[in-house]
Amino acid sequence: MVLSKGHSGSRFLAEAMQRGGVFMGNDLNDAFDSMSWHEDVAVPLMTSRWFPHWPVDQADPGFDAMFEACLTSGVERYLGADASNGPWGWKGSTVFVTELLLRRFPDMRIFHLIRDGRDVVLSQDGYLNLPFHFDVHHRDPRKKARALWEKHRGAQQRDRYRKAVVFGDPDITRWNGITVDPDSMRDHRTTVQMQSWMRNVETIRTIGAGMGNRYLEVRYEDLCAAPVDTMKLVLDWAELPQTPTLLEFVEGAARTGSIGRWERLVPTMAEDRRRDFEAAVDLGRDLLVSLGYD
Repeated sequence: MVLSKGHSGSRFLAEAMQRGGVFMGNDLNDAFDSMSWHEDVAVPLMTSRWFPHWPVDQADPGFDAMFEACLTSGVERYLGADASNGPWGWKGSTVFVTELLLRRFPDMRIFHLIRDGRDVVLSQDGYLNLPFHFDVHHRDPRKKARALWEKHRGAQQRDRYRKAVVFGDPDITRWNGITVDPDSMRDHRTTVQMQSWMRNVETIRTIGAGMGNRYLEVRYEDLCAAPVDTMKLVLDWAELPQTPTLLEFVEGAARTGSIGRWERLVPTMAEDRRRDFEAAVDLGRDLLVSLGYD
């Protein structure tokens, strides 16, 4: 399973894994996310009354039935008509239900791609990860269509899910002295995004700490700076062949231009945006430093 905070470069990695012979799903969107794991598994579980305190196995028949129904529906969509006998995996928003998935798939491996939180929080697409819907203008028509679809589908469930992702509580109304409503989320967009980045990264790392060599952590910046050597490390870990075609794709697709983007953007920001960014960096400072982002 490929896990990362959204907009951390995991699309590149997921496509590489698929080219390396890993079945990544029959339900992929343009970002290589498996939509069934998101819509049929993560969203219903995280907006249920059990999140985030999952019952122990067999301790709650209602929960067990729901979990089974979510898995059945999700896996059927994910596989489609292409049930695979080879290696399989997915990229998607299952970070906060990973504990449950490990119960069902105890040999599961997790690849965690981490990107500098300062770059992640300034992604325009990051608006899609905030609670509530925000209109975002895209040049890519596929992203425009996706944003329009997102605006009109299950708004209440969508907002509860996003609150669960960002704050760990789908019913939260205040955070850090800030009212959790659309206006405040927009005004404090970057700080809220940093909170989301921290929760994702820390949750995955905590789970990974107990998984031994079934967990691998790589920085996006290292993948882009040394794509072939880093991908060889990933392929060895995943026990996949190092085919010349795959390594050529990785070398050609790696981009370093967006690394350190925050340093170029901050000087051009309006004063209120800069203050919000500085507050975000203060919030995430300890984690950034621990990951090597000075």
